Amino acid sequence: MSLYDTEKKNYVFIGEAGCGKTELSVNLAREIAKANTGAKTVLIDMDQTKGDYRSRDFGDALSKYGVRTVSGPSTSDAPVVPPNVLVDLADKDSFCVMDVGGNKAGAVMVGQFSDRINEGDCAVFFPVNPYRSFSNSRENILRTLGQLKTVGNIHTARLICNPNFGRETTKEDVLEGYRKTVDMLEGAGQSIDILVVPGWIEITENEAARHGLPEIHIIDPVIEYI
Repeated sequence: MSLYDTEKKNYVFIGEAGCGKTELSVNLAREIAKANTGAKTVLIDMDQTKGDYRSRDFGDALSKYGVRTVSGPSTSDAPVVPPNVLVDLADKDSFCVMDVGGNKAGAVMVGQFSDRINEGDCAVFFPVNPYRSFSNSRENILRTLGQLKTVGNIHTARLICNPNFGRETTKEDVLEGYRKTVDMLEGAGQSIDILVVPGWIEITENEAARHGLPEIHIIDPVIEYI
């Protein structure tokens, strides 16, 4: 299963530091560019929650696939928006992938474009890594989701469970992380839409059915092709 939907042209990943949104954003931008040769693909870095491993750091590597990476000034205390975001989102001939920080400032930033993002041709994803401190509790997850909906005015976000320890991740880590996330969200009215599985791990259809897994998205680490 791919996060790329031929009926969508804009994609937003918003989540706390360590959830994997940058990895997912970079991979999806590359996939879209490869599937639509000649089309404009824009990766918009709007993450102000961390100082390293940002989408903008992969701009040169992604340019060989035709991906244009844009970002604003790097600040942690103000929601500075990169230039021409609305122009790119409204361009019917381009695909946009947005990497947005999951704190309140991130919600404020994305909220400036909520009218456009809430349209039917945009998909919003909220990744969670239950092994990271910012999304390892029910309270943290629901607080960030609440800010996205109230401050950011985003109507719908698909929750991605992305349990991993980087290259050391095992199948047991993925399955245990999924169970942990399910337990954290029990009774919260929030379901898990997608489970991310590293490319070196194989989960069979029988295993997926036995563990009650949602749609599975296979991802290869960015380092594989840079």
